[in-house]
Amino acid sequence: MTLHSYLADGMATEADEEYEQTAIEVRLASPVTDTLSYIVGVYVDDSNLSNIQSVAVNGLVGAQFGHVYHGIPSQLQDSSTMSAFLSTTYNVSDDFRLIFGGRYTSQEKEYKRRNGACIDYLYNLFLGDETDGYTKQGTLPPNATDGSVGEITNCGTFNGYNDDRTSDNFMGEVVAQWDLNSDTVVYAKVGESVKSGGFNFSNTVTDSSKMEYDDETALGYEIGYKSMLLDGNAELNVTIFRTEFDDLQLQSLGNKRRSSASWCYW
Repeated sequence: MTLHSYLADGMATEADEEYEQTAIEVRLASPVTDTLSYIVGVYVDDSNLSNIQSVAVNGLVGAQFGHVYHGIPSQLQDSSTMSAFLSTTYNVSDDFRLIFGGRYTSQEKEYKRRNGACIDYLYNLFLGDETDGYTKQGTLPPNATDGSVGEITNCGTFNGYNDDRTSDNFMGEVVAQWDLNSDTVVYAKVGESVKSGGFNFSNTVTDSSKMEYDDETALGYEIGYKSMLLDGNAELNVTIFRTEFDDLQLQSLGNKRRSSASWCYW
C-alpha cells in the first residue's frame, strides 16, 4: 500500500494469517471377541497461529478528520495439546452391547499481541515531531497493556499484552445398542464434549475482561434407529438428539451468550 492508495479509499484492510500444525495419533486395538474389545490411544499436536493485519484509514472526512494513517496490529498464538482416550465394547449378549468411552485432554496456549507502528502520514508531513519519531501512537506507549485507543483508532489495543492459559478436561460417553434383527439396530447415547477456551483476536477490543474466554462444554443425549431395507438397496436412519451448552463460543458483534440448549430431529 502507498499514501496514494490510502487517499483513494475510505478504509482499506489486508489480513495475512498463517497456521501450522503438527499432529500424531497412536492407537492400540484389541482383537474383536465375543465378550470384550477395546481401543486405547494417545493424541498429541502442536500448532502456531499468526495473524497480521494492515489497516489504512483515509481520515480526510468523517470522525478521524485530519489523519491518514496506517497500522499493523499482529497477534501470535502457540498451542500444544495432549490427549489420551479409551473406548471399550462389552457384549452383554449376542444382540445387546454397551460401549464406554473416555478422553482426557490437556491444552496449553501462549498468546502475544503487538500493535506495531501506527503511522499518521498527514501528521508527519505537516506536524512532524522529532520526539515521537514522526509516528503517532494515540495514547498507547510501546508497552501499554490497557485498552485505550487514543485519538487514532483501528491500530490495535492492548499493545504488549502477553498471556497463557491451560485447559484440562475429561469427557465421558456411554452407548447402549440393541440389534432388533440382522438389519436393524436401535441405540441410546449420553456424552460430554469440550472446546477449549482462548484469547480474543479482535484488534479493537477495549474491555480487558473480554481478552480471554472460557472452555465451552456440551452435554448431549441421542436416540437413534438404523435399518437396511429392500435387501440392502435402501437405508433408513432416524435420530433424535438434544445438546446443552455452557459458555457457548460464538463469533458475534452482540452480547455474549452464556448457555444454550437445542432439540434436533434428523
